[in-house]
This record gives sequence, structure tokens and C-alpha cells, in this order.
Amino acid sequence: MPDPISDLFSAPLTFNWTLSFRCNFSCLHCYSREEIAQELSTGQNKQIVDLLAQRQVPFINFGGGEPLIRSDLYELASYATANGLNVSMNSNGWLVDEAAAEKLKSSGFRSVGISLDSADAQRHDEFRSMPGAFARATAALDALHAAGIKTTMSSVVSRINHESFRELLDLAEAHGVSQVYLHNFKCSGRGLTTAKSSI
Repeated sequence: MPDPISDLFSAPLTFNWTLSFRCNFSCLHCYSREEIAQELSTGQNKQIVDLLAQRQVPFINFGGGEPLIRSDLYELASYATANGLNVSMNSNGWLVDEAAAEKLKSSGFRSVGISLDSADAQRHDEFRSMPGAFARATAALDALHAAGIKTTMSSVVSRINHESFRELLDLAEAHGVSQVYLHNFKCSGRGLTTAKSSI
């Protein structure tokens, strides 16, 4: 006799997909920056999409690394969307301008999350080891919002923000963010070797 519960949960609801460990940032706390792996080709990644569609996995979330490092991200997202999957991603926001936001929209992205760890620009930039990161991240939120893409905001809980979540929520509201996710610090990668004392 078929088991309706087993049938319903026979596949993951969301496939969190690291297309590449490469990134244009060099964050001290990053769990993935010490990882090295050969990347799959566009064709190989499309085969994975085919499998996910066959298994009726409803959501793909691209992460990394920085997903926009992959020049075929838009192509893969369009392919996944055409096969009935809902696509989203997490980004540091640096590469998301108005043109990129429109391409993300036309590629089928339903939601894009931007990493912002502090409502204070200097603290965020220092935490991400990238001057100007805060300005680019907030501009990315505005560009995505203007393009009609749902935005979320991700923050790693740390010493720079654990007493100022209200300010983070106010920042999110000011830029039209739908949801704020607070992430635990991952003790792996650079987070294990270089940032234990600073997180």
C-alpha cells in the first residue's frame, strides 16, 4: 500500500547548490573560501537540473562562493525555470547592478538574498574584508526590488551585530526586504583557522 507521507517527502524541498567556491570577496569568517574543487560544466549542471526536475524537487537555491562568478548562472537558472523549478540565490551583492537585476528577473529568479552583517557600513566592510561592500549590497537590494524580485537579507550572528539586530531589521525595512535570516557562524574553512577569536 502506498505511503502518502513517504511519497510526499521522497525528495528534498530545496536543493542548496554551490556552483563554485570562487568568490570576489575574501571574508575572514567564510566556511567555503578554503575549499578547492573542480567545477562542473554547464552541460553537466543541466543534467543535475534534469534529475531534480525528474524527482520533483521544487526549489533550487544557488550559493557558494559567489554564484554570479559563474558566467552561465543566468543560463542555468533559465533552464531550471523552464523545467518547472523555482530558483533563488544568495549573493554578497557586489555584482548586482540594475542590468544584472533585470537579467536575474528574466532568468526566472523568484528571490535573491543579499549578505549584510551590520547596519554600520564600516563594520560590515571590515567583516567582509571589502571596502565599499555595504554600499554595493544596499544598492543591490534596491536594484532587485526595482526589478520586482523578492529580496531577503542574511546576517551571520557575531560580535559586530549581536546587540544591534533592531538596526539590521530597520535597514532591511528601509530597502524593501521581505525576510531577514540570522545564520550561525560555521566553524569550518577560514572560520575555523583564522576567525575564531574575532567572531
